[in-house]
Amino acid sequence: MRHIYFIIFSFTLLSTNIVFSQSSDSSTFNITGKIIGQDTGIVVLYYTDPENNNVIDSSTLKKGKFEFTGKVNRVSDAYLWTDTSNHNFSDRTVVRFLLEPKNIVIIYNNGIATITGSKSQVEKENFEKEKSNLVVPINQFRFEIDSLCKISKVNPGIRKKIDELYAKIAFMNARMKPVDMEYIRMHPDSYLSGFLLSSYKRVLSMDTLEAYYSSLSAEVKSSSEGKKVIEYIYPLTDDIDFRNKNPIFGLEFNKKLNESKSIYDLSSNDTSGNLISFKAFKGQYLLIDFWASWCGPCIDNFSFQEKLMEEYKSDPIQFISVSLDTDKDRWKGAIKKYNLHGVQLSDLKGFNGVLPVFYKVVTSIPRYVLINKDGKIINLDTPHPMDPRLKILIDNLLRKAD
Repeated sequence: MRHIYFIIFSFTLLSTNIVFSQSSDSSTFNITGKIIGQDTGIVVLYYTDPENNNVIDSSTLKKGKFEFTGKVNRVSDAYLWTDTSNHNFSDRTVVRFLLEPKNIVIIYNNGIATITGSKSQVEKENFEKEKSNLVVPINQFRFEIDSLCKISKVNPGIRKKIDELYAKIAFMNARMKPVDMEYIRMHPDSYLSGFLLSSYKRVLSMDTLEAYYSSLSAEVKSSSEGKKVIEYIYPLTDDIDFRNKNPIFGLEFNKKLNESKSIYDLSSNDTSGNLISFKAFKGQYLLIDFWASWCGPCIDNFSFQEKLMEEYKSDPIQFISVSLDTDKDRWKGAIKKYNLHGVQLSDLKGFNGVLPVFYKVVTSIPRYVLINKDGKIINLDTPHPMDPRLKILIDNLLRKAD
């Protein structure tokens, strides 16, 4: 799952309409469960579908019982919210488990969940028992943090205690990492290994991550957890051989990406569907804004960006907005709603377009990339328009250009 700035879900939503590309029963799961001591309310399920899209579904409790049906690709990290007033992933009211296309039964009782039906979940629980000297303290520290956070607003002094607990978690996680990596090395055919590698993908060096991924079996690589790993690696790696061995977006995409040496080799579509080549902007500085209609921080920057465009409208700098939306109506609707100007482009492929992959836009948006007059990168992670440092940076560039 990509680390993107967005609102994960609204608990007022009772259902999510999902269109699945796979109709085979081999990918279908059925979850039945019960929350002891709670007869009514709503529970929310969060997981990844066969296309690796994040899915949010909900079920109304009937005498404490709930039910979910959906599709999953071999195995997916999943979260079940038993208390919809809580928005914290690590809270005890959230049940985290490995979801398989099987008949799953979940019984939740006061912070303890019993899960049957998922072979990978059993493997995960057994492995956690083996490293209980690490897992148990971490869970306890997290529980303490959750409790302290609820009263930190009325007692700011508690913040120090919370920071100390986070430091303890970091220490225990550092001890757990080599244990988990050894498990991955020894169990390349295990879906749990795919899950563990996905959990560590942001903290491993790219060479290490590629090596561990390459060691996984084809089945694990094809699972939702395996796909999360390769979708993270692919835009960030500079290893062309690795990309050629793992052409997740197709051979034609791979060829285009490998042949692109600068932004002038790239193009994208405007709101009318016209193909715009970046060669048209040669001789200008380019500030490229990667955004999406669902991204709150992106929207927060719009007014500041509009002011900068107006201020520098006579200068050799072009502001280009590249939407990572996949729905044309939502993209164009956002442009109209927020009265956006400048060059507006999108291939409507989300993070899977050549342009975002070329500029390694994978971890978060908004992302601002600054390009010089020769098409070379000045800064892959430029300060946002609301940050005064951006104006200073632009002024310095234009001063040097004079």
